[in-house]
Amino acid sequence: MNKKQKESGIMMWVLLAFPVAWMGAVMAYAYEDGMNLFQLLGRFTAAMEYPFAIGWTAHTPRFVLGALV
Repeated sequence: MNKKQKESGIMMWVLLAFPVAWMGAVMAYAYEDGMNLFQLLGRFTAAMEYPFAIGWTAHTPRFVLGALV
């Protein structure tokens, strides 16, 4: 693998990381303590109707990190 291919591969990962991290932030905004997975997915679906109406919560760093991993 030459240097140019390696640089373009890194850029692709960086560009794809932004929407993944954003979806993790939306999921964290929809999450409340004590929810199970089915309730979370229902609230996540509702939150995706207004995807830019999100805020920072105590769960945001964990959800973003989990989405990126």
